[in-house]
Formats: sequence, C-alpha cells, structure tokens
Amino acid sequence: MNKKQLTVKKLDINNLADVMKLQEKIISGLHPDEQHFILHRTAEDYMKSLDGKSSNMLGVFDGDTLIAVSYTHLTLPTKA
Repeated sequence: MNKKQLTVKKLDINNLADVMKLQEKIISGLHPDEQHFILHRTAEDYMKSLDGKSSNMLGVFDGDTLIAVSYTHLTLPTKA
C-alpha cells in the first residue's frame, strides 16, 4: 500500500498562485446556484493574509499541490 505524504507549512507570498488556483477549483466545483454564496477573494485580499503581519495562512500539500488552507488572524488587545 502506497501512503500519501501530506505536509503542512506556513504560506507566504510565493504561494499566492497556489491559493488562487485552489479557490478557483473549489468554487468551480459548486453548482452555479451555490457559487454566488462563496466570497471570491482577490489576489490583494490574499496578499494581506500572506504577509504574516496580522494573519497567517497554513497550507496542506499533497506533494507540490496545495489541497487545503487555514487562516489564523491575530488581534492584539487595545489599551483601555
């Protein structure tokens, strides 16, 4: 039995094309009536998450193919 090797890594701006491709694959797999319910993020939207300043993205790769992403958004407490 051949096991797949999945890896997880923090994504950066070099992964933007992979993220955009995954978004398109997900949206195109939906029924046309369902596609308008999904937020279509732009490259600029993703670049903000990939800069690592206020949020981070983790990606799951099957070999060289990005198959899933997860976002973490960091909020700092404000001074009262």
